Amino acid sequence: MHPRKIITSALLLLATTYSNAQYTTVDFSSSLGTANYFGDLNSKSSPYIQTSFSGSVGLVYYFADKFNLRADIGYSQLKGDDKKSNRDELKARNLNFRSNVIDFNVAVEYDLLDISTIRYDQADHVFTPYAFAGVGLLHFDPTTVDRYGNKVHLQAMGTEGQGLADYPDRKPYSKTALQIPFGGGVKFALSKEVTLSVEFKYHLLFTDYLDDVSREGYPTYNALYQKDPALPGLTYRGDELPGGGIFPYTNAMPNRGNPKNNDAYYNTLVRLAVSLN
Repeated sequence: MHPRKIITSALLLLATTYSNAQYTTVDFSSSLGTANYFGDLNSKSSPYIQTSFSGSVGLVYYFADKFNLRADIGYSQLKGDDKKSNRDELKARNLNFRSNVIDFNVAVEYDLLDISTIRYDQADHVFTPYAFAGVGLLHFDPTTVDRYGNKVHLQAMGTEGQGLADYPDRKPYSKTALQIPFGGGVKFALSKEVTLSVEFKYHLLFTDYLDDVSREGYPTYNALYQKDPALPGLTYRGDELPGGGIFPYTNAMPNRGNPKNNDAYYNTLVRLAVSLN
């Protein structure tokens, strides 16, 4: 099913459930926290390497006991840099990227304990662990700063041979992709109208180009140069390092990327929800 159809179906379910409910509770939510990327330019095992900012706004609809339907629009700043790697062959590659990511998510959330009764002066529980999973879309645009200090949008350049006549099978990748968000946290009912949550959200992506790196090997230098003389220096940047290597002309050089695993990113958030009823 097309991603847009999935999102549309989820929104229709939300609207139908809302109209048929005997009573409704809808919250406006906002969150702030951190964002971290995992992919070809992040080989370290520590989960909080190269942390950046993240935030979101959304709605939460309580449609059944312990079950909530949530819709969020999120923003994350993501980055990765081979200089931060613990592997010498990746440091020698010397690639890096930054991207501002906008994502839209619809998810079902399950509260282990029922804290909704606090809204009716029956506070059996004032906090609960919870988990959620859903579906969504994201838009990304990987960029870098070249050796001359200029900001470059990498997808348009085609650093892995996309759009070149020498590689007719390599089409430019889309900057919009399907994703599956899931995670969990702990939720506290501060009052009848306000809840505070601390949560971890993981984004499983259906793209390997969040960082503009995916394919094994390198396109030929001449094919890249004919398109743009600056392009070989964006595909491989080891020559920018003191004593760095030349452009990889043979298959014996280390791979540029690993196409077997898609990229991912995750957020650690503090979330505040306020009742609209």
